[in-house]
Amino acid sequence: QRNSTIKSLVPLRPVNSQFTVGAILKPEKLDPVAPFQETSVVFKAAEEKPIRISSDPDTEHDGIENRSHTQPAGPQMSDSVTAFMPTESNNKEAIVILMDPSTVNGTTKRHTSVSRVKGGKREIIDDRKVQPFIKGMYFTIRLKESENRYRDIVVKKDDGFKQILLSTISTEKNALNTEVIKQIMNALETAAVDDSKFVLFTAAGSVFCSGLDFGHIVKNLRNDRNRMSTEIVDTIKSFVNVFIHLKKIIVVSVIGPVIVLGACILPLCDLVWAKEKAWFQTPYMTFGQSPNGCATLTFPRIMGEASANEMLIGGRKLTAQEASAKSLVSQVFLTSTFTQVVMIQIKRLASCNPVMLQKCKALVCSNIMMELEQANERECGMLKKIWSSAEGIESMLKYVQTKTDEFQ
Repeated sequence: QRNSTIKSLVPLRPVNSQFTVGAILKPEKLDPVAPFQETSVVFKAAEEKPIRISSDPDTEHDGIENRSHTQPAGPQMSDSVTAFMPTESNNKEAIVILMDPSTVNGTTKRHTSVSRVKGGKREIIDDRKVQPFIKGMYFTIRLKESENRYRDIVVKKDDGFKQILLSTISTEKNALNTEVIKQIMNALETAAVDDSKFVLFTAAGSVFCSGLDFGHIVKNLRNDRNRMSTEIVDTIKSFVNVFIHLKKIIVVSVIGPVIVLGACILPLCDLVWAKEKAWFQTPYMTFGQSPNGCATLTFPRIMGEASANEMLIGGRKLTAQEASAKSLVSQVFLTSTFTQVVMIQIKRLASCNPVMLQKCKALVCSNIMMELEQANERECGMLKKIWSSAEGIESMLKYVQTKTDEFQ
């Protein structure tokens, strides 16, 4: 089956809060939610092109000018779920009503509207009666004001779990700057005290995570090297500690390449599922930096010192299958069936007793918790020394000025 993504049709002027517009699912990227976005946006998908949940570069087309967002990976286990979607003007909460594909060729009493494009103009069809589902399925996103304001991540509460989707606006290729890190920390800390059983962490786009945003770091260190190096390193240390101390199960769905810090935190998570096309790399020597994310402890422990040195010092790139063989990844799934398999696994996990999930994790992690904290402290201490030195900044600056696209 071919995967599809959603191309949104955004109005050029504000619309009435009661107005409803539609968009047709096409094999293209989803445009960002823009200012003056409609209160209700309805999408239509052809039956043979099911709703795409994670992005796939194989379906990308040339000529897309706007930045893209996709629906987060996760199971459609309930009739409605909640997501927090960033906008340029303010943040809104989206209640996403997903129609069961089994209703295709059936009928619904839900209100839907479908837009058509004729002669370069969009035509709005507003039909408030029972509509047939002939070779199509519809879902509605209703936007409303929300106190949960995340710019670079999307947080969705589903049946039994909290989903965090990395979809950065302030950085490229889901890179991590201090603001992105703080948003993820806030979402994880909120998940720690809510009624969710576990956390599902995934990303939108063709790249899962490109690590720290060194351009952002260099810019800040130039202003006040000593103060900013301490501030940024403390943020990274707190970020890693959140992963170390979270009592709930963390599941990671890796949809594409992941490097440096993004790859280093994977051993701190409990289940890591990867697409077969994903790859993993920690080329710290290329960046002139020292490892972080507790990798100096976890990598040798899970894959042996020789393989850990190949990654942390030699910068070896691992395929998804190689990462699985070295225990960096739990399982690898085919790209064509990745979303469906992840949905099945998530549904099974969501049916488990939450107390038992936490107790099981506590038993597994209890013997290594203190060692992880100490490793994080050591790594961040070294990072601070490097970033407060002229040599450290020069190494980062050299990389930023000469870097090529690692993901081509």
